[in-house]
Amino acid sequence: VICNYSSDLGCYLEDGKNSVEVANCSAVAMMHSMKRLLAYDRSQIEQMAFTSRKTAEDHFEYSGYLNQVRKILEWVHKD
Repeated sequence: VICNYSSDLGCYLEDGKNSVEVANCSAVAMMHSMKRLLAYDRSQIEQMAFTSRKTAEDHFEYSGYLNQVRKILEWVHKD
């Protein structure tokens, strides 16, 4: 994941662990982040990919919210 930490992404992403942060919206910042990423060795990239996927599954996988969404829909349609 290469991104800036807009909204609440900083609550889930950590630079160098499960993402590469882009400091701002400039081309220079993007280039700097890409250079950092390209300097990682294969094992570092594989570990980051694993950690990124785990973060996504733990916090954003829709199936984790099915019961909550089901309850909301039941409440909305109870009338």
